[in-house]
Amino acid sequence: MIKQLDFQYGDSYRTASFFEYNGLFKKLDDCYLFCYSSRFKHDTLAIDCFNAEGQQINHLQLEVEDFLIPSQWIHDEKKDRLIVSNKDYLNLNTLKMERSEQSFETIINDRMYKFAKDQYVVGPYLIKNPSAEKYECYRLDSGVLLWKQTLRGYLYHNIILKDDTFIICTAEHGGGVYLLDANTGIIKNVILTKGTNKICIVDNMLYTYVLGEKGKFISFDMNTGSIIDQIELNRITIDCPLLVQNGEALTLSFLRVKRRECIKQKHIREYVPVISVIKL
Repeated sequence: MIKQLDFQYGDSYRTASFFEYNGLFKKLDDCYLFCYSSRFKHDTLAIDCFNAEGQQINHLQLEVEDFLIPSQWIHDEKKDRLIVSNKDYLNLNTLKMERSEQSFETIINDRMYKFAKDQYVVGPYLIKNPSAEKYECYRLDSGVLLWKQTLRGYLYHNIILKDDTFIICTAEHGGGVYLLDANTGIIKNVILTKGTNKICIVDNMLYTYVLGEKGKFISFDMNTGSIIDQIELNRITIDCPLLVQNGEALTLSFLRVKRRECIKQKHIREYVPVISVIKL
């Protein structure tokens, strides 16, 4: 992997609230798109476009009624839109806000509470989650129990079934990415990431972050069960968006720029976001 470019935001974009930048990356024909919550204006969606040289070529700010926080946004890939409120969405082709005749409230609520459920249907299997770190797998058609397993951390991503392998991402308590045999529950591999919310799978390669002050972007071969390559970035948090498409990865990390004192006389670290384009 080779880093092709970095775009470092200016000092006015400093943040201690990393979730503000938990937005959406999209690769267009001749540029890159980043949608996030504007820190300059309340209830406003910010959109930045960058060219292949890492130069910002466009910046939009669109006001949104009943604006959702970025972790609640829904990328509707089939209709190429980004749902950012109960009624409003961004048309990712025109970059204009549009209003829906129907409310998105139901699917937004499903997203908010989707990891608080006690069972999930994944392919021909029913996965029960009787407690935070315990999993039980049943055949959906017969109800036969196949296995029980305990993993560290809380479920933090949709359970993925690829061929005969479950991919389960967890966070907190030393979370990571677990690859389990679908029929036995045996743990094939574990990627210790300190918590995973963003992964991309292309063929048999899994791409994700390792969290930390010196975070990493890694590529993991699911056939061999080994990390093939990695590249060091700035601070990675569980809210950093990620996109892997057409042989490139768009990543977000946070560069520490300075400290400042708050009212309680404690030091708060301040960071600016940095977008990196990595050639895979």
